[in-house]
Parts: sequence; C-alpha cells; structure tokens
Amino acid sequence: MMLMAVNRWFSVKGAIVSLVSLLLLSATAQADNKAVSSKPVLSDEAIELKQAVQKVRPKKHRKLLQSFYTLRNYQPTWKNYSQVSALLKNLRESDKEGLNPADYRLDEIKQASGLQQELILTDVLLSYAHDLRDGVHSPQQVDRRWHIRKPKFNLVGEVSKAVEYGRLRAFLKDLAPPHEEYAALRAQLREHRKVAKRGGWPDFPARGPRRLDPGDRHQQVESLRARLAVTDKAASSSADSQLYDDALVEAVKRFQRRHGLNDDGVVGGATRAALAVPIEQRIEQIIASMERWRWMPRELGSSYVIVDVPAYRLWFHQPGKKPLTMRTIVGDYKNQTPSFTQKMKYLVMNPNWYVPNSIASKELAPKISEDPDYVDRAGFKVYDKQSKQQIDPASVDWASLGTGSEFPYRIVQSSGNTNALGDIKFIFPNRHGIYLHDTSAPSLFRKDKRALSHGCIRIEKPLELAARILGTSSPDEIASMIQSSSHNRHVNLKGEIPVYLVYMTAWSEGKGDISFFNDIYKRDRRLLAAK
Repeated sequence: MMLMAVNRWFSVKGAIVSLVSLLLLSATAQADNKAVSSKPVLSDEAIELKQAVQKVRPKKHRKLLQSFYTLRNYQPTWKNYSQVSALLKNLRESDKEGLNPADYRLDEIKQASGLQQELILTDVLLSYAHDLRDGVHSPQQVDRRWHIRKPKFNLVGEVSKAVEYGRLRAFLKDLAPPHEEYAALRAQLREHRKVAKRGGWPDFPARGPRRLDPGDRHQQVESLRARLAVTDKAASSSADSQLYDDALVEAVKRFQRRHGLNDDGVVGGATRAALAVPIEQRIEQIIASMERWRWMPRELGSSYVIVDVPAYRLWFHQPGKKPLTMRTIVGDYKNQTPSFTQKMKYLVMNPNWYVPNSIASKELAPKISEDPDYVDRAGFKVYDKQSKQQIDPASVDWASLGTGSEFPYRIVQSSGNTNALGDIKFIFPNRHGIYLHDTSAPSLFRKDKRALSHGCIRIEKPLELAARILGTSSPDEIASMIQSSSHNRHVNLKGEIPVYLVYMTAWSEGKGDISFFNDIYKRDRRLLAAK
C-alpha cells in the first residue's frame, strides 16, 4: 500500500512538473513572438534606403550613415525643406568659419535627386558638423605635439535629435567654438578677406636700410605710410612724404605691439620682416588658429591660465577681473614646448633646480670640463645616483661624460640669486616635465624672439601671477613670503587651476585688433599643407 501511495505521489508530481513546463514553454514562446512582433518592420522605402547606404564608400562614411539611419529606422531625413535650406545656407557660408565650401559637395547636391541626394545631404551634414565643432583634421595626424583632448561628443546622436525635432538651424548655429577669441578671429577673417578682395595692403620692401629711426628721411617711408594706413591707422599722406614723423612712429609702435615686437618705433629687421608678409599668409594664419580653437575644450574653466607659445605670452583669466598678461620665454626649436593641459596644484618658493639628465650631459658637463670653478660659482651640488651621496665635483672626469652613455650623477642647483628657476615655480604635474617659473635672467624678456628655453616656460611677472592665484593683496606680500620661506617651500592651491599651453600664430580678443606671430616650430606649415 505504501509503495502504491509513493508511486501515485510521483505520478501526481510528474504531472504537475509537466504542466508547469508546458506553461513555461508557452510563456517563452509568447514572449519570443512578442519580441519578434515588436521589432520595427521596415517599409519598402526604408529597405531601399538601407540597401543604398550599404553601397556608400568610403567605409568611414558608410559606418556613420548606418549609425545615423539606424537611429531613424531608415526613415528619410530631408522631407522638410526648411531643414534642407538651413543646411545648404551653412555649407555655402562655411568659408566664414575658415572652412572650404568645396569640401561639402554643393554641386553634387544640385545635380542629385531621390536617394542619392538624400545620402549626400546626410553625409555632408555629418561632415560639416564634425568639421565645425571638432576640426577638419585630427590633431594627432597634423600636429604631433598637440596633446589637448576634448571630451567625446555623440555626433550622430546629436545630429539625429536635431533633425528629428526640427531644430537643425539652431543646432548648426551652436556648433562653432563658443570662445570669444574664436569669434574675434572669425570677424578678423571677414575683414582681412575684404582687404584682400580690394587688392590687399601695399607691398613693403623686405630689404632696405638696416633700420629706420624716428626722424629719418628715406624714400621707403612713403611705402611704410601706405602699408600702415590700411592696418594701423596711419595717415595716408603727409606734408613731408619721406619724413619718418611722430604720427607714423605711433602707427609703427601699434603694429609692433600687434606682432609681439618691442614697440620702440624703430623699423629694424624683425619689424621689416613682419611688414613684408602678404595678406594671403595672414589669412592662412587666421584659418589655422581657428582650426586649433576647434581642437580646444568648449569649457576652459572659470579661472584658467593660457599660454600661447608663438606669441611668447601668458594670460590668467579670472571671473570679474581684467586678465593678467605677461611675456614668456618658451622652448627653442630643438626643445619645443608641447601643447597640452593639466591642472596647477601648487607653487614652490625658493625652488632647487634638479637639472635634467639631457641638460647635465650635453651642456653642463662640457662647461664644467672647461671651467671647473663653474660648479661652485653657479651654486651646483653633485650627487652620485647610486649612493645618493654628495661628491666632490673635482673627482669627476667631466670630459668623458656627455657622449650618450647614461649620466651617472644628479646635479642640483640650490635656490638663490643664480638659480635658473628664480624665486618661484608653478607646478601642474605632467608627463612632459613642463612648468612655469621665474628666471635669474629677466633681461631676456626684452628680446623679440624668445624661444630660448629647454621647454619649460619662464614668465615675466611671477610675483603678480602668484598673488592673483593665491588671492593675496599684492606681489609685495608674495615677495615677503619668499624671503621668509625655507628652501623648496610648497604652497598648495585652494582650488586647482587649469593650464593650457597652445600654439596659435593669430590671436584676437576682439576690439578690432588682431596679433600675428611667427610660426616658430613650423607647425602651421604642416597643418595648412594637410589634405
């Protein structure tokens, strides 16, 4: 009886399990059917569009189009004429942004129809949006020393939303960099093109007397006056046409300031070279600098430091205050200062200088070999790298060093009047080993060409910058802090400050002025030559 009961129990249990299994299978099948039925069904028009997208070349463009149309379930984009009109207007006027309208297939759009026109319009929309917002070129491909990265932007998703909600016109308007400097360059591009259309500015000879001083008489003064009448408010005529008079001197000084030159009013070699540059080259500089602004983050921070390397100049921006600006000294051609951004975290007062191995082996070792007393005179100490013990410099065979082998010593210059870093340095930790610092040779700031360092940036007004950053009352207070500080006193900032090292040979802050600088590292040349 017991066995029969157990068998009946297993039979009932089995029936229950079977019933549950059937119910589960049924539910799964219903879910699968529901999933299949909920998958969007493409219309014949969408299928035709999908097939057309699959034939697009090159592959990069095909992938973007596939991503875009997948979001739209392969529904056509350009049935709204106002959106077509908005796009075509932007493409035709893309030269205002320093872009080339010929890149956006305007003739093909006119000649195409149906699916072909649909795909061309979408393709150029994605291309134009990318070019205007993030740049025509990838920085890594045309400027290997540009290391500033922008936050990623969902190009396809944002373009799709703009089209879907009928706000393409506003979307395109907001794509350009929001920085005031970019807008000022755009205005200057327009003005320089107007001048170029009228024939440009009058030529000024690249050769002539070694210098023109105020009060001189020379036949080239007439050319100088005509040249500066176009760009620097010089009077177009004078009672004595060959006299370099006071009014023309003021126009020359203005020109010199705009070109990063000492405004002494003397037309020497550097001023003459800048005057001789044709307007077409200046337009190219504006376009190259606009491109680099497109590589910049759209938000720079409420307070930030920006150094334009070819301008040899630094600006510190703070909310509600006039920017603090000063001259800089940057890396020479062999030791180029790279473009990157990091956050300033602290200052060091009375810093020691830990001499990089490359400088120690290539420059200091030969110098010490010829002049052994230089070590003491310049305040250097020599340490053995392995034992970390200070050693007598006289025990080192300096002549045998600097031949490419690993440098076995650490050379440290103590803080003081001869220290290469001066009284203070500003640290924004980075893999390049670059920082801002004071200098023991401030007379170098009077030079026109200041690509003189090993890559770090010497600044003209370190006490003023420190006072602004630390929020103290004056540079004198910073000087007192330095005098009362021990060696290598670290001062942490209350809030980190972004630092941007950039490379732009055209710079404008509005107010109708623009400055141009030499392409000291030939980086514009490579950018403008890129296809």
